[in-house]
Amino acid sequence: MPPNFHQALCAPGASRIIPSRTLSPLLSFLYPQQRSVSILSSLSDNPGAYHKRIRRGRGPSSGKGKTSGRGHKGQKQHGKVPSGFNGGQTPDEVVHGSRGFENVFSVDMKPLNLDKVQSWVEQGRLDPSKPITIRELAKSRCVASVKDGVKLLAKGSEQVTSPLNIIISRASASAIAAIEAAGGSVTTRYYTAQSIKRIVKGETDPIHSLQSRIAVQGQTQPTDYPKRLPDPTSRKDIEYYRDPAHRGYLSYQLEEGQGPSLFFKTPGEFTRPPHLPHEAIYVPPHLQPPNPEDEDDIVPDQHAAFGIQRATQAKREVAWRDLGLEELMRKGPKGEEEAAGRRMKGGPLPR
Repeated sequence: MPPNFHQALCAPGASRIIPSRTLSPLLSFLYPQQRSVSILSSLSDNPGAYHKRIRRGRGPSSGKGKTSGRGHKGQKQHGKVPSGFNGGQTPDEVVHGSRGFENVFSVDMKPLNLDKVQSWVEQGRLDPSKPITIRELAKSRCVASVKDGVKLLAKGSEQVTSPLNIIISRASASAIAAIEAAGGSVTTRYYTAQSIKRIVKGETDPIHSLQSRIAVQGQTQPTDYPKRLPDPTSRKDIEYYRDPAHRGYLSYQLEEGQGPSLFFKTPGEFTRPPHLPHEAIYVPPHLQPPNPEDEDDIVPDQHAAFGIQRATQAKREVAWRDLGLEELMRKGPKGEEEAAGRRMKGGPLPR
């Protein structure tokens, strides 16, 4: 402790500083915190926050003297070498570079054959009287390391004898036919990698979601699961699970004769709207042409309005109707009936 500070504390008229640890906890907030002056000599940063700079080429005692940690001679000792430099020959990343591309739309489906499912049923590891979902398959170790889902395949379909009710990610057409031939049913529904992990842990219902209408005997949609099972949002997944051929759980959304595609219309759905009658098109009087035959008198706006009116008419009218000559053309020239009668008799025509 500095001598001046010690003398100040020992002075006869100096007030004595009571250490904070002797104060009552209820009155400690009334006194400022007291610290010794000697703490200034022991201040330091956190361990590992400061590293001493390495001084290279300053003698052998530092461990980085003489060659400074570069070794003896050579290209790496004399200068810098680019990463991947192979002495001048073709670099390895060029010879054995990446090829192709990564398909971001691909899914990693775990294959499951029917012969293995039937074997698990015969061993008593799967109960055929209950729906077989991803949870039952994972707990019985019928499948392992499931990432994006499980696809049912038809290998060993001749061994299937039990009527199975399987709810799975995807299924081939041959596997669906074999299960249904044995009296069972297949329902494909949408899963994600995260939802499969929650299903195995028992945090999510493996069957029901907001859009599902899967009928399970003696079971309704439970509400005691903390996590909800998601439904597809991309067009590719929605079209797959809307297809009745895939036994998708969203096929109930299709009407009779409607296809699962969200882009292509089913034949017969789209009907061409009726043509707009020309009476329904109103052309203001100031835009109607005064003389349709004389284009010099028609301004561009009037010409466009007249063209739209003529194009939308069910029956095209000739231009002379606008001149009031319709009645004259209907009657024809004078004496036309008499000339037609003489032509039929073979007589001379009037000149």
